[in-house]
Amino acid sequence: MIEPIGRGERDELFLVFQPFLDLGNNRITGFEALLRWQHPSRGLVPPSEFIPIAEETGLIHEIGEWVIRRACATLSDWPEDIRVAVNFSAAQFHNASILQTIVQALADAKVAPHRLEIEITESMLLSKYGSAASILNALLELGATVALDDFGTGFSSLTYLRKLPFSRIKIDQSFIRDMLVQPPRS
Repeated sequence: MIEPIGRGERDELFLVFQPFLDLGNNRITGFEALLRWQHPSRGLVPPSEFIPIAEETGLIHEIGEWVIRRACATLSDWPEDIRVAVNFSAAQFHNASILQTIVQALADAKVAPHRLEIEITESMLLSKYGSAASILNALLELGATVALDDFGTGFSSLTYLRKLPFSRIKIDQSFIRDMLVQPPRS
């Protein structure tokens, strides 16, 4: 599902919604909102290229606010049992107003917090663990869920799983793929 979203005068950013499937019940339970950039001359620019630049320049805060607001607004039109997951970068967790932005986006869209899932990466925790914990706890108290994304791509410390309040863990495919092709060491 693609939801075009205009940002600025050129309307080049948009969200793509990737479904979460419950295979046991054969149903969609939610979607992950994925940011995309359609540049007029370069074509589709991968997030791996433009997100680091947005983080370095500080534009990630404006873009991130736009994404959370748009994802919540889109979610408000969907059935009550559907949720949306939004990825957050480490830079966004250094913005003191990130929690207020999320609360305001939910309120503006009239969406219950339990329908929102915040995804953070394992690499974010390696570099920004201290500032993330209090925000993650506040989000859980609000009723949102918190997912650890790409587990297995970095240091993969199980300590994070004990110290931080994750609702869900998304294990990276490379972690599983390597387990299947490499024999265990004795």
